[in-house]
Amino acid sequence: MKTYGNYDKKSIRKAILRERNFLLESEILDKSLKIQKNVIKTSIFLDAKTVGIYSNIGSEVQTNLIMENIVNSSKKLAYPRVVGDKIQFFSIENNDLSKMKVEKNRFNIPEPPYNDSKVIDFFDLLIIPGIAFDRKGYRIGYGYGYYDRYLSKRNYLNSIGLGYEFQVLDFTIPKMAHDQKLDMIITENRIIYC
Repeated sequence: MKTYGNYDKKSIRKAILRERNFLLESEILDKSLKIQKNVIKTSIFLDAKTVGIYSNIGSEVQTNLIMENIVNSSKKLAYPRVVGDKIQFFSIENNDLSKMKVEKNRFNIPEPPYNDSKVIDFFDLLIIPGIAFDRKGYRIGYGYGYYDRYLSKRNYLNSIGLGYEFQVLDFTIPKMAHDQKLDMIITENRIIYC
């Protein structure tokens, strides 16, 4: 079993990010494809009408296949945008994706332009990135708390965290009162129901 310093979030985040950032591009593509195929075959995804999803950056699990599946079906796709100290989700149409009508925020993450008429307030499914996960559904993100604040509103039916197999820890992540639990974690090897 790997050790992560004194098992505090900062130590775990640093160690997992280091490992994730050492993945070869070919490994990211291969593992991401397997993860996305695992997502697309779940009943939670198949039944969802409205899906909120992140736009991957760096070594995160890629989401392009999932997004293509959404826009080529009758599902509604939404991306998050940082607005003050929170995130809001905005619907993205197929032509928005093809014309790349997205902007990059201060974290260099692509996000949709602000448009009150495109705000989505409820989801059948939220697909969320993470740096580390435990099998109970808790996650470590980048430490800004955007997703935990959003998840605390519970304005969704189901949530899925995407990560590579090595991002799922064998121990429980240290939790704080504001940390929110995911319903499912999907890796290249398995689907974990939390």
